[in-house]
Amino acid sequence: TGAETVPVLVAATIGNFLGGMSCYWLGWLGKTEWITKYLRMPEAKVNKWVRWLHGKGSWMAFFVFLPGVGDFFAVALGLLKARIWPVAFWMFLGKFLRYLVVFGAFDWIAGLIATA
Repeated sequence: TGAETVPVLVAATIGNFLGGMSCYWLGWLGKTEWITKYLRMPEAKVNKWVRWLHGKGSWMAFFVFLPGVGDFFAVALGLLKARIWPVAFWMFLGKFLRYLVVFGAFDWIAGLIATA
């Protein structure tokens, strides 16, 4: 029969959200000077990104749900010191919708198999 959907959805969302926020926190521990030093990006460009993220760029945290690249977004948001509450909101929303879609797809596939 399987597990109940809602508790699994909640656990998956919260667990994945906490993992994403851990990546954000690890990025927060870094220094923006590292970007100019190791990536050889001009300081003016780094400052432009920081200003944009502090303004309205925190919504990029929504895309942390993407496999393979999402953790890089989270670390970058932390490294560039994006505001934590908007980041947390968008990241949680992205993670939740990801699992909502995944669970819906599994239910749809299970329905197809059951009728076959």
